[in-house]
Formats: sequence, C-alpha cells, structure tokens
Amino acid sequence: MDTIGSVNLTGRLATLACGVDWPSAPEDVKTRLLMAVRDSIACGIAGSVTSLARIHRSANDIRGEGECTIIGTGQKAGVAAAAFHNATAINALDFDDTASVSGHPGAPVFAAAYAVAERERSSGRELLSAILTGYEVAARVAVSCRPSPEQYAMVHGSQCFLGFGTVAAAGRLLKLDERQMARAFGIVAAITPIPVASKFGWDEGQLSWIKDNVNWPAEAGVRAAYLAANDFPASETIFDGERGFWRMIASDRFDGDALVDAETFYIRSLAFKPYPCCRWLHAAAEAFDLCLEQAGQPMATEVERIKIETTKGVASTFGAKRPKTMIDAQFSAPFTVGALANRIAKTDWWREETIRSQAIQNVMDAVDLVEDPAMTTSYFGSGRNVNRIPARVTMRLSDGREFAATCLVPSGTAGRSATSADDDDKMLSTKHRLLYDPYLSSQQTDRLMHALASLPVSQTLERLSAAIGGAVAKINEDIPVESRRG
Repeated sequence: MDTIGSVNLTGRLATLACGVDWPSAPEDVKTRLLMAVRDSIACGIAGSVTSLARIHRSANDIRGEGECTIIGTGQKAGVAAAAFHNATAINALDFDDTASVSGHPGAPVFAAAYAVAERERSSGRELLSAILTGYEVAARVAVSCRPSPEQYAMVHGSQCFLGFGTVAAAGRLLKLDERQMARAFGIVAAITPIPVASKFGWDEGQLSWIKDNVNWPAEAGVRAAYLAANDFPASETIFDGERGFWRMIASDRFDGDALVDAETFYIRSLAFKPYPCCRWLHAAAEAFDLCLEQAGQPMATEVERIKIETTKGVASTFGAKRPKTMIDAQFSAPFTVGALANRIAKTDWWREETIRSQAIQNVMDAVDLVEDPAMTTSYFGSGRNVNRIPARVTMRLSDGREFAATCLVPSGTAGRSATSADDDDKMLSTKHRLLYDPYLSSQQTDRLMHALASLPVSQTLERLSAAIGGAVAKINEDIPVESRRG
C-alpha cells in the first residue's frame, strides 16, 4: 500500500497520464467520453450568451486576436485565453457534467484540450485521448486528496484538483514525456486556485461569480503545459512525502493508492445534468417534476405548499427565496422548483426577467426546505457522492390534494439502472436540442452533429471549430455594451 511517505507517486501518475489512449479504451469508456464532449459543446454554445460569459469577455477585452476558437462568438484568441473563456461558457448555465468528488471536470478539461489541439493542429483522435487523460487525472487527484467530512466543513474546493486534469490534457497534445509531465504537475500546483468554496458567499447575501472556478484551472493547465514543454525547471515530486500537494490545499488525509490506480476509469461514473442548477438539487428537482406529473401538470398558481426533505448540507445552504443573480438562482432549491412549476424553458432560467418573475417568487414563498436525517446518513454512506444526494418532495394544491415523490439517485447518474447508459444518451439528445434550438438553424445543427460524429476519425478540427465558433455570434454581437459590463 502506498502511504503518505511513499516516493515517486508523482512520477507514476505522470506515467499513467502519458499512457491513456483513446483507441484502446473500453467501448463503454469511449461512449461516455463522446457523450461528455457533446455535452460540453452544447453547454458552451448556450452558455456563451449568458451575462457571466459576457462579462468575462468584456473585462478581458477579447478582440479576435489569436488562432483558437471562442465558442459561440465568431472570435479567436490566444490559446490560454480561449481555454479560459470556453471553460467559463461551458459552466455558465450550471448544466455541465459533474464528477462524484471532483466538481465539474468537463468544462476546464475540454476547454484546455480543445484550445491546445487547435493551436497544435491535432487530430480528433489525439484530442479525445487528451480529454480522457484530463478526466482521469483530475479524478485521481480529487479522490486521493479528499479531506475528511470534518475538514471539508472548514475548507474545500474542487477547483484545486481540476488544474491537474487540464495540464495533463494539454501535456498529451504537446507530447510531453514522463519527466516533463511530472514537472507540469509541479508547475500547475503552484498556479492553480486555492480551495475557496467555504467563502462562496453563502453568508453574504449573494454568491460569488467566481462560482465553480473552472476557468482559471483551464488557463493554468495550458500555461503550465507549455512551460513544461520548454523544459521549465519545476518540482517533479509535488505529490510525494509528508509535504505533498494535499498539505498545500489544507486536506487532512491522502491516499497514494488512489492517486496511481491504473485500473479504474473514473469517467464511467461521470454524471450528466437534466436541469441547469447545482447537482446537489437534482434529486429535489426530479422529485418535484414527478409530483407535477402525478397531479396532471397543474398551473403554478394552484401550488399551495411544497415540502422538500433532503440532506443537512442542502437544507441548510440552498434555501434562498430571493436570488439576486443567475448564480444565486443556480444554488436555490426554491428557485429551481419555481422555474419548473412555471414551465420556464431551461435555457431561460439564468435570465434576469426569470429571476425577478413574481410568479416564480410566489412559488418560492411556498417552499419549506428541511433536513431528513436518514437522507444525510445515506449521503455519507455513499462516500459523499454528490450524484447520490436524495430528496423527497410533497406538493399540496389549493384544492387540498397532495402528491409526493422520492428520488434517491437523480437522472444522469452513471449506473442508476441497467439501462442508464441508453437513458443518459436519450436525455442528452433532448437536452442538446433544447440548448441548440434558440440559437442554431437546423442547417447549423446538422453541420455540428456531422462534425461531432466524425471527430474520432478527423485529421483536423477545422470543421468542428467552424461549427462551434460562430454558432451564436450574431446574438452575442447584438448585446449592448452596458449589458456586457454588468
């Protein structure tokens, strides 16, 4: 067993990273990865029009200089800037994939890999190998460095793991050798974000727009990989010994075996979202949807009371009834059920007019969010898997009828049932049509679908870049400058 004091863990992770290969991966792994790529692109196109994505582009003064695609804008940028802005757009709606312990890996890993692949003129197969590497490395760092529940309550943040995934993905495309990859890990450890989730703004009346912090790890990974490719001197032992990376991020434990596990494909457990809100709320959303279905889809005005029973972490944190911004709304259980009750298109949940809607506020006022201790116990029994946070919803209508539903494992969770892979594929097809329809013509969608289908055998990314680059450029151009600044 590898203990905290074991040596060469960094080198062994570098060896593993350099050996991940798309063509030789199991078929179910390939399928999950292609689903993840499709999902990142769809989320990025729809997310590019949000105020969160626009304010980043405005503040960073993107003027079309560079060779890498900025999704949905018709603009180009340098490789690091493209990684940053595309990660922002993919995560903006909070509709992107979720790993059980490492946050939102798809946004930064895809964004970093795609930017470097464009610059280096990589093939589709090389891109897919790089993205798979990024998912696997990020997951291993997250699992190995995960703090105890007690320490997690004090300090945590998935953003500090994601940079290792992005640098591994970028490093594969730059063809780093094992020593360079180990150095790349040392570089990214020094510039990756610190764990700041406990200061997300939970007790300040408004959540931070830093949000899941996927963009800085995307940029950090790209920069670190190019430095390593130029033989930039750096630590080659960042995970080794008593002073390894886990200490730097204030974790209280480390599992070296998990870091260098060469058997597991963590992407098999990747979850996809059917709702544009924090994954912690998906069981509650799905249970409420089931209540609406049982009741014959009543009008929102008929809903008199909604009781949501769930884990202590959700009940104590996600209860905001007057979200001020799109980010606040993504982490509000009352807003989520309010949007569902009013049948708001999921592509419009982020809009200010939705958040300010009196009809949604009326539903929010009807929500009681409480802990079910058994559900808290169940969550901890799952190994604190954020894709297995249960909820039970009871809905009472104005005519006195009550409807109840429980969701233990929300849709999009890998292994939810014997047919979950097919269910997830169908769910994503519906979701992606929803994300594309407001912005893309049928001809644009067809071109994009064809480019994605041919990605594994494509020698270049030119067709895919053309399809995703200018997809909603006109919409983004038409947004007033004042909106971009606020």
